[in-house]
Amino acid sequence: MDLLVVDPEAEVRLVFFVAADQVGCEVSFAESGAEALALLAAKPDFDLVFAAAELGDMGAIDFASRLRQLAHYGYQPLIFLSASDEADELVALLEYGDDVIMKPFSQQVLLAKILAHKRIRGLYKDLQSQNRQLQAYQRRAESELRIAADVFRQLTDRSVQAVPGVSTFASPYGVFSGDIVLMTRDADHSLYFLVADVTGHGLAAALGSMPIAEHFLALAATGMAVGALARELNRIHVARVPPYILCAALIGRFDPATGRVHYWSGGMPPALVVNAAGDVRPLFRSMHMAIGACEDHQFEASEGELTLQPGDRLVCHTDGVTETCSPAGDFWGSEGLVAALQQGAQSGNLLENVIAQLTAFRGTANAADDDVTLICLDVDAYLAHVRQASAGAAG
Repeated sequence: MDLLVVDPEAEVRLVFFVAADQVGCEVSFAESGAEALALLAAKPDFDLVFAAAELGDMGAIDFASRLRQLAHYGYQPLIFLSASDEADELVALLEYGDDVIMKPFSQQVLLAKILAHKRIRGLYKDLQSQNRQLQAYQRRAESELRIAADVFRQLTDRSVQAVPGVSTFASPYGVFSGDIVLMTRDADHSLYFLVADVTGHGLAAALGSMPIAEHFLALAATGMAVGALARELNRIHVARVPPYILCAALIGRFDPATGRVHYWSGGMPPALVVNAAGDVRPLFRSMHMAIGACEDHQFEASEGELTLQPGDRLVCHTDGVTETCSPAGDFWGSEGLVAALQQGAQSGNLLENVIAQLTAFRGTANAADDDVTLICLDVDAYLAHVRQASAGAAG
């Protein structure tokens, strides 16, 4: 341990020299504040600094302030040596320093003070070392999480097909998202879509979402009914994911030739339809338990059906949308979502308006309380694309 003693009195420096030798410390001396600050700037790793309260070139408070302004300063105990027993002066010294030794002091008292602050300094250095190790671990963990997130993102990006007339928004709670949005079309231009929400947040939820993300598109490509598709996803999920991780899901198939939507919904919030007049009505109410909640023999694959009209826009979402909190702790709720849809009904950018109002409600774009996912199917835009694609194929 290295000590720095700043005192113009030779007798004091001699006492420290003897004490430091007894406890196995190295000691350096300075006779003025300026000389001490120069030593500290050149050798920043002194463990303890003892300074006379009566320095010739600067006051004790000024010395303490300038010491703490050094770039390397962390916790470097400063112990004042004072010949005054005035209470106000002692209080001022303790306010800017870590301890006071009254002059004249005995060798025994000095040794006790050195050993006491040596223990404190040792604890601080141990904490510094542990903090550096934690920071290094955090950097490694963050790097690994970014790599894993990129892998997940590439897997899901390959699973998500850009569909004209369909817009999506996804805002994960953390690095990973437990929400899933998948879409694909068959040869007849029927649109299969999946909006799902896996239990929890972060990496665990993302891992729980992967079996469904991997298999949905392949199953939809076979043209199977959505109820049968949901049953098959349930089998896969139960086989590959722990039973405490469930997946609320809404699976739908929109047939542009008839305007009908067949859907299966388990544990999801109702979807909403905004018509051409701006009226909003809830649809696709959850009929079943979430995927993973039961074995195959208990699974219910019954479907719902409805017909979308020209001018309709179908909005599906996870519960992170309605459970978004304001800084005051209020939920946005279905009322907030419906109001945002009504206000943006006349806009060609319905989803963008909803996102803007949601972000304004929660106060900051980075203050999500859950994964937030929305999908909007604009019936007119999708039908226009289908007609164009069909005309191109005919020509």
